[in-house]
This record gives sequence, structure tokens and C-alpha cells, in this order.
Amino acid sequence: GDFRMVVGEDKAKVLNIVKPNMAHFRELYGSILQESPQVVYKAQQGSLEIDKSPEGQFTQLMTLPKTLQQQINHIMDPPGKNRDVEETLLQVAHDPDCGDVVRLGLAAIVRPSSMRQSTKGVLTAGLKKSVVYSSLKLHKMWKGWLRKTS
Repeated sequence: GDFRMVVGEDKAKVLNIVKPNMAHFRELYGSILQESPQVVYKAQQGSLEIDKSPEGQFTQLMTLPKTLQQQINHIMDPPGKNRDVEETLLQVAHDPDCGDVVRLGLAAIVRPSSMRQSTKGVLTAGLKKSVVYSSLKLHKMWKGWLRKTS
């Protein structure tokens, strides 16, 4: 949803932050994930597996923030139908593209604020500084893309 991640950022930015800090993330989130009934620890693979059954996905959808649930409802609810959020989330839980629907909901929430923030940045910094900053970001994005393809 953040258009700055499409243009001007190294596509591997999140991976570059998370990968060297994996031990810290495990320490921070490990107990939370181990306590979740929707998560199974696969010791042999050293990985976690999330319950992808419709029931498991529905449980996870019901724990999302209300704003995101309402956004998903807005995306999925045909005009004039006015279903409640829980009914829509139950439908989404049975959809093989459930993750894509959640991503669309997140993007719809994040995009407007990232656009406003970028616009404010241009107005605050001025056009010249913004062009210089943007060209540096594009150069950094290009370097990341070249690293990935080589």
C-alpha cells in the first residue's frame, strides 16, 4: 500500500532489516507464536506453520484490527448487500485468495496516508531538496535491483 515501496525503495529493504535480526525477532515474538493455537512449530524444519483451514483463517481474521476488518468488508461486500463484517470474514476465510484480500485491505488503509506524508515532505522540504532526495532513493533502489539480478 505504501507507494514509496514501489518506487524509490530497495525491494529487499524488509528482508535486509529482518534477516540479520532474526534471533531478536524470535526472542521478541517466539512466546506469542508458541501460545497461539493457530501456529504449529515444525522442529525438524525449524519453522512455524499457520493453520490455513477455513476455521483457522476465520479465527485469525477475527483477531485483525477492526479498521482492517471493516476495510475487508468494504472490499468484499457487493453494493446494496450490507452484510455484517463477521459474515464477510467467514466468506473470505473460505477463499483460497484470503491473503490477497487482507493485503488489499492493508494497502487501502496505508496508501492514502503514505501519499499525504510524501506530499507534505515535498511541500516542507521544497522542490529542489525533494528532487535530490528522490533521485538518491531511485539510485539506491536501482542498486538493490542490480544486486538481486546478479
